[in-house]
Amino acid sequence: MKAQGRGGSIINTASVASIGGGAGPHAYSAAKAAVADLSRSISAELAAHRILVNAIAPGMIRTPLATGYREDAFDRLAREKQPWPEPDQPQHIADTALFLASDESRFVTGHVFVVDGGLTAQGPDLLGHDAGSRLLRKTGLNTGFTGIPGTV
Repeated sequence: MKAQGRGGSIINTASVASIGGGAGPHAYSAAKAAVADLSRSISAELAAHRILVNAIAPGMIRTPLATGYREDAFDRLAREKQPWPEPDQPQHIADTALFLASDESRFVTGHVFVVDGGLTAQGPDLLGHDAGSRLLRKTGLNTGFTGIPGTV
């Protein structure tokens, strides 16, 4: 983008897990927090080249990765935790990315756009913090967020 001299838009994928504790496995949360911070810090470096850098932090987006084999449990958790009355869909993330890639966002850089139906507005606490927390029983390093055993 720098070499072409026309600017552009870099859109990274963070997560609501990067915003506060209890929204994802620890290593995943730390990695997504790094993505959010990197997006903010390089936005200042690349602004002189008219390159916008932002990130999108999805919430409980209903995808096969998020639901795994437990779609009913995912839907129940979304209804309990997310204030917005309809489920998040991948299209919500695509719409945000389309805005960030368009000329309408030509003065927007260095931000993390949270697309979560109000989930983080009330504090995510998706997995809990008490002794029964899924985070304390397993970090998600072996099974991911889906509960499906990983393969290498």
